[in-house]
Amino acid sequence: MKYTPGNLPPGFEAWWKIYPRKVAKGSAVKAWDKNGCEQIAEEIIKATRKYPFSPEAQYIKHPTTFINGWCWEDAFEETGGGNEEW
Repeated sequence: MKYTPGNLPPGFEAWWKIYPRKVAKGSAVKAWDKNGCEQIAEEIIKATRKYPFSPEAQYIKHPTTFINGWCWEDAFEETGGGNEEW
């Protein structure tokens, strides 16, 4: 499906709101669609909230990289430093 800025998948829009680095939204939505993320949006959002992002923006993965790398499936040690407030 072809998406436009005014016509984005609801799961993507919810995920975009919480993702800490807002760059290349068009590329990110294409990756979201290509990887079938809409069907598992809730899982991706939940994992994104717990993901141990760096406090420095330059070290946070671009959204497209996060999606194409299936980074929501990364294993990491939960030490209470997640981003539940996002």
